[in-house]
Amino acid sequence: MLRLLGYSLVIFSLIDYAAILIPPQLTNPNWEFQVMGQMVDHVWSILLGLIFVFLYNKGSINKSEQISILKFLSWIGLGIGIFYILMLPLVINNSLTIYKNINNQFINQQGQQQEQLQQVTKKLKSTDSIQELNNLAIILNLTNDNISSQSTQELKNKLSQHIQTLVQNSIKTANAAKQAQVKSLIKML
Repeated sequence: MLRLLGYSLVIFSLIDYAAILIPPQLTNPNWEFQVMGQMVDHVWSILLGLIFVFLYNKGSINKSEQISILKFLSWIGLGIGIFYILMLPLVINNSLTIYKNINNQFINQQGQQQEQLQQVTKKLKSTDSIQELNNLAIILNLTNDNISSQSTQELKNKLSQHIQTLVQNSIKTANAAKQAQVKSLIKML
């Protein structure tokens, strides 16, 4: 009975591996990394199935075809072990690629934010109209009842301080997001 359960587990785990691998995206390091993680998570079922298949005593094997099936399954077990060992360099390479992608994404976002803030700062320096400064304050979500009663220079100073606060907040937020992505990558390893 245990041998039948073992064969069932081996068959179902092979179907599970096929479902994990289809559709293949072999050039996508994120997909490869996730697939390898899922394969490692599901290895218990095939190992348990193989244990149940090989759990026997000498009197329970009568036919030479049963011995050949067991030999075939033992070779499959060896192949699976070698496959997992060979996956290790690919996992390390994919994790480094994903880390580089996270870094590049962070640098691109920082560059875009810096460019936008430079444009706003340039506009702030070139603007002398109270109406344009009020519009800029609205764009920057700086709403205050005293804005319309302030002088041009006071409003420019207030907007400049607000821009500096936005820069600091965006850097903190981006660093926190980057650290969270790196931590989730490390947890997946």
